[in-house]
Amino acid sequence: MTTVVVGAGIIGTAIAHDLQKRGRQVVLLDKGDVGRGASFGNMASIAVTEFMPASRPSVWRQIPGWMPDPEGRCGCARPTCPG
Repeated sequence: MTTVVVGAGIIGTAIAHDLQKRGRQVVLLDKGDVGRGASFGNMASIAVTEFMPASRPSVWRQIPGWMPDPEGRCGCARPTCPG
């Protein structure tokens, strides 16, 4: 049996590696080059110290201020109108 792992970033690659060590046949799929997606953007680090749970009331109070930035944490892109 072959296991397919979708996503060749740090997590997908680690999972595929572990499965191979356990004797599984693995196919690793990604839409781009290996390690060039989100793992490339964050230099393959998992920043748990930088993560703030969305369930905290302080986060919910900050969301309206984040929304005007389309590339921000919680941005809303303006819809494009035809014409």
